[in-house]
Amino acid sequence: MTVGLSGPATTETVVSLIAATDYIDGAPVQSNSLSLPSKVTIPAGRSSLVVAAQASVLSYDEQVSVKASFAGRTVSTQLTTARAFRAGDSYTVHEPTLAPSGTDGEVRGELRVTLDHPAGPDGATVEFRGQRSYLSAGSMTARVAVYANPYPADSLISGTLVIENGSSSGILIRQDASYAVHPALSELRVPIPVITGRPATATVKLVGPSAQSETIHLTGAGVAVPATVTVPAGATSAAFQIDGIGAGTGSVRAELRGATTSTSVTVGAAIPDECRPQAIDVSEDAYVTNDFYDPLAYQTKVTLGCVAPTNLLIPLHSSNSYALTTPRFVEVTKGSTTGTFALEAIGGGACYYFRCIDELAVEIQAGPIGLSTSRTIAVKPGLWSFFYPRNATTGQHDLEVWMTGRASAGTIVNIATDRPDVLAFPASVEVPAGSRFITVPAVSGDPSAAGTTVRITVSIGRGSQTHEVVLSN
Repeated sequence: MTVGLSGPATTETVVSLIAATDYIDGAPVQSNSLSLPSKVTIPAGRSSLVVAAQASVLSYDEQVSVKASFAGRTVSTQLTTARAFRAGDSYTVHEPTLAPSGTDGEVRGELRVTLDHPAGPDGATVEFRGQRSYLSAGSMTARVAVYANPYPADSLISGTLVIENGSSSGILIRQDASYAVHPALSELRVPIPVITGRPATATVKLVGPSAQSETIHLTGAGVAVPATVTVPAGATSAAFQIDGIGAGTGSVRAELRGATTSTSVTVGAAIPDECRPQAIDVSEDAYVTNDFYDPLAYQTKVTLGCVAPTNLLIPLHSSNSYALTTPRFVEVTKGSTTGTFALEAIGGGACYYFRCIDELAVEIQAGPIGLSTSRTIAVKPGLWSFFYPRNATTGQHDLEVWMTGRASAGTIVNIATDRPDVLAFPASVEVPAGSRFITVPAVSGDPSAAGTTVRITVSIGRGSQTHEVVLSN
């Protein structure tokens, strides 16, 4: 407690103090909970002094009036000394909001427990579902971490709430309870790019289904979005319309119960109707290989129906991005009619774990909804690997070439060696349609070249592999 003067004391100044709960016939009734010295001295040159107040443990709340007197003047203040929380007292549990925690579906929140009286001199411990929070003396609010995996489908989290005295570990409260939980925002997904004048669909997602409808507040910069979007009770997501404003970089921000998430948006200039994409051209057949991490890229061109009046972003989409993937968009620069991008044939996309499929038909779309063109591209099985085993019948070594799937009609395997004088194969062989592999006998070999190292290169389209083999008798 601080006792203060209106200005620095010119000499040592004695101030009288009284802590009373009432006055009877002008006489103070001393407080049972708050003890103050009857007098304090403020040194010369100072204007205030901190006074130590001794508090007692009460069995009830008490209203206390503190009066300070000096030179015939008196000031007073009112305060309440509160008894400590005890068994049977009330408390309030605030329903937690669960947010993503990690990547395996776990969610985390905070169970806020507010006591109706402060923790005693030894503090208190609040525990729920194995998680604890310690309250220091005089504190009234505990924040206990809660976890779930996955998010509870019934929007309830159950456990035993235990409130203990800090020193004696005496249990003050033990209550089995279920508390309602609320889902937090987990994702804000917007199309890239957003084209001005061509409204597209964006999505906001929650970490789990809510027992009630959830209204999410939206704000946009550089884009137009509705003020709110509502996720119905029992659902985990809701869609809303988004449109661009001009061109450049924008953002969308979503807010739910004070927590926010945001994402940046690439905004493309409006595309005139006469500039609708007219054609998609790929320079060569697309084959997949066994290399998932280094897919083959195929140059692709989009042609517009006009000369671009400004830099235009043309959205791209693949109907099967596991086999043939595109960038989000291709830019056609001002004054041009075409834009180029790389289609990537994902390695292994036609054959997984010996479950192989035929040639895939993938549709590539260029342009926003309502102003687009498309082309279907055949993604063909390519080179998986090749081996150089000995033929049990002829005694000669054959070349076995394996595909990533069943071969398309007209698939050509090209073969070359760096020592055709000691080992040679046909320069090219057609793989029978539907075949998973092909065996290619050598066309020439030198039995006296045993021990010689030969490099064999096999390719299908632009996918190739080179292995070294050591010739043997």
